[in-house]
Formats: sequence, C-alpha cells, structure tokens
Amino acid sequence: MAIARAQVFATAGTVTSGSSVNGTWPASVSAGHLGVLIVLSKRGLTISTPSGWTLDPNAEASGGAGADGANSGTVKATVFYKVADGSEDGTTVTVNFSGGTTNLVYARIGTYSNATGSWSIAAANGADSAGGNNAWTATTSSDPGITANDFVLGIFGCNSSTPTHSAQTLTTSGVTYGTMVEQLDSTVAGGDTMRLVLCEFPVSSGTSSGNTTFAGTASGNGTNYPAGPIILLRLREVSSSGQGSLVRGLHRGAIVGPTSLIA
Repeated sequence: MAIARAQVFATAGTVTSGSSVNGTWPASVSAGHLGVLIVLSKRGLTISTPSGWTLDPNAEASGGAGADGANSGTVKATVFYKVADGSEDGTTVTVNFSGGTTNLVYARIGTYSNATGSWSIAAANGADSAGGNNAWTATTSSDPGITANDFVLGIFGCNSSTPTHSAQTLTTSGVTYGTMVEQLDSTVAGGDTMRLVLCEFPVSSGTSSGNTTFAGTASGNGTNYPAGPIILLRLREVSSSGQGSLVRGLHRGAIVGPTSLIA
C-alpha cells in the first residue's frame, strides 16, 4: 500500500494570548497512522515538544520580511510527528510555548497511513525572506534523502493571511514527482495573521542528489509578503521486520513504529 492521507487535518486551535495552544487529532485514528502536528507562531516564541511527539532537528524554521505586524514579520513553523497507537480519536494535544510576545499561535493535526505502520521520517527547511512578489520560492539547506515511493509534505508558513496560493511545485535534482495535491491553504486569523499552505507530493521515481526548491504563486502581494519559512517532511514506509538493518543503512532520518529507532 502506498503512503496516503488517512484523515484530513482536524479543526485548528488558535490563541492570541496565554502559554499554550491545543491541536486536535482527527475523529478516527488507527494504530500505525502517522500524526503530523503543524504549529505556526510569530514574535519569537519558543515552542515546546508535546509529550510523545518528535521534532526532527530540521523540522523547525523561521522566515519572513519586515517588522512584526499584520501582513509582515517573521513566522516560525514547527512540525512534530508521532506514530498513533489507536487511542487518539478526536483527542487534544497541548503545545506549550514561552518567551517572545504571544500574539498568534496555531496548531493543526492530520494523519497519514501505510501498510506496515512503520515509518522513516526526515526533514529539511528553508525560507523566503523577500516579500513583495506574487511568486514565492525557498530552497532547503539540506537534502532529506528522497527516493521513489516516498511522500513529501511541503509546508509554507506565510506571514500574511491575505493572499491565497496556487501552482505549488517541488524541484529536486534526480527526482520525478507525481501529481501534487494542495491539502491546506488556510487563513490563520487574529493577531498579526498568517496563512498555512500544505501540499502533498508523491515521489514517482529517482533519488535526490541535492537540495529541494519549494515554490508557489500568491494571489497578491505587499511590501513584506508573501514570505515565510518552508518545511519539507519526507515520509517513507519501511518493513516492520528487519528494522535493524534499515537503521544501519540509513544516514539520515528516524524510523518509527511499534518500536521507535533513531537512525
């Protein structure tokens, strides 16, 4: 079975004050599904890892342009993952944060499935810090190791809620992607405002030999937007048997499942 979205991303939690925000699991979650928790924030907050979740070192990045404010400023994108045990249906996950100035924090959880319930996960990040153009683009600073049958989530934290987004592409030397699906183009209202763009890219063939560029087109622009960080989360199905040999053979990423192993 190829990797697929198991459930759409559940209703977002949003706060403009306080020290925590709640994300909600989708209504129906099976053991072995991979939960992906996306948190967007502004104004220099430190985002804490919720209990039981994992933050890849490359799955957090900041980017943007101009001073903090509406349609301006720096967004931090933080992406956690967790393999579900099947008890999560519709439950909430509390994400604590500190430092900076609480102005707007957003959290949202979706799930993905494969045949084995065991996963290899890796991430890469970059940022568009220009603004002022409808076209936005960012190139990662590392290669998460992409190959045929992988599934890549492209996440863009735009520093304005004003424009909608379309025509997103991933470009990686040596890799051919299948049909892109835009899963989210969601306004984050309140405070300074932001926007979450999430696209899904199945990998048809090839093996990456360099960094990846994530690009798209906004419906409008201003002096400091659209701009913000990108996170690529590379998902791979692995056999639940023989995880040990796979761990020894990987030089990046984490293998997680019934028994979590770090490569």
